[in-house]
Amino acid sequence: MNRERKTLQRSKKRKSQKLWNIGFDYIQLIWDGLLNLTKLWCNMFSTIICIETIFSHIKRKKNKQTKSVRLLKVFDGHSDYVKNVKFSPDGTKVISSSYDGSSRIWDVASGNVIQKILCSYWIFDAQFSPDGNIIALHTVNKTFGLWDVNSGLQIRVFEGHMSKVSSIHFSPDGQTIVSSSWDATIRLWDVKSGQEIKRFEGNSVINDAEFSPDGLKIVSCSSDRKINIQILIGHEMGVTDVRFSHDDKIIASCSYDKTIRLWDVKSGKEIQQLKGHTAYVRALDFSPNGNTIVSASNDKTVRFWG
Repeated sequence: MNRERKTLQRSKKRKSQKLWNIGFDYIQLIWDGLLNLTKLWCNMFSTIICIETIFSHIKRKKNKQTKSVRLLKVFDGHSDYVKNVKFSPDGTKVISSSYDGSSRIWDVASGNVIQKILCSYWIFDAQFSPDGNIIALHTVNKTFGLWDVNSGLQIRVFEGHMSKVSSIHFSPDGQTIVSSSWDATIRLWDVKSGQEIKRFEGNSVINDAEFSPDGLKIVSCSSDRKINIQILIGHEMGVTDVRFSHDDKIIASCSYDKTIRLWDVKSGKEIQQLKGHTAYVRALDFSPNGNTIVSASNDKTVRFWG
């Protein structure tokens, strides 16, 4: 017992990314963590990266059996909180973003740092382009930029937002970036020239915006409790994250109201409401086959829904 307590105490002090190999064959799995989950990404659903999270145990649902969960690797190196982590398109690399002002590209197999990008501010998010050759990165300020993966050198800076950039996402073909901001705008940018292509005006802080899988639509969520592709209203508090299903038929959203909601893309009608989290739901994502949703919450749990 004392050994276990000491191990947990040592783990709390680490600011690291942890890779877990997950298997499951049940409706809902709850992972309890000791720290709040700020963001969870599942680009490779069999391997999940959890940020600043220590799992204490898995609650087994009655009459359900869980498969094994084992720690694959711990990447240490950041000197402050890790805000976001994402896989490269081919799954061989991981990029992490930290409040220490650095983004680091890690080799998944060896755990070594391949490249390090340094900024003067907290880095909120960094992600690979669809071809894996470019990194898009945004910090706490009004701009975002592109970096070359191999050289680590900055390619260009995108300027125009009047307040903090809240999210950036590449289009599926990698030619365009959509950005959202606290200035209540969504903007489309040409990757090659850095020029703003189009602007969408909103009425409140926009927390996220991303392309549909076919690249023809954009879905966004904002602090006014709305999801916009067409206006979807239902959440009782601000919407924190939104995702298209891979078949482009369903939108999933999560909110400060502790719920996850599913919407039909064509009709705009709410299909289902998922309840269970006891605090703000911060992030969600679909599994590649579209049959499962994973969510992360301030209640210190990760939940699978299917």
